[in-house]
Amino acid sequence: MKKVKEITSKTNKKIVINTNKEILKGSYSNAIKVAVTDSEVILDFALLYSKDEKDQIGTLQNRIIVTPDFASKIAQNIKDTLETHSREKKKK
Repeated sequence: MKKVKEITSKTNKKIVINTNKEILKGSYSNAIKVAVTDSEVILDFALLYSKDEKDQIGTLQNRIIVTPDFASKIAQNIKDTLETHSREKKKK
């Protein structure tokens, strides 16, 4: 295991995140399917490519399952990060 990052949470607790080389490689996806129940949100990330002009083939790259509350926090974090990136890009 490799220590990737030490972060400080909003409550000032130090969090150490460990990983391995396979996870650090990441995986590309160009499609997502979201399913929601009362207790979980399922995010299926897929890679789609064309078999021919009318058919596509897909491969499930990753499935992430989180609570609805955490999914909302992820969505807000992505929105905030993209807005910050956009503002920084305009400054250049």
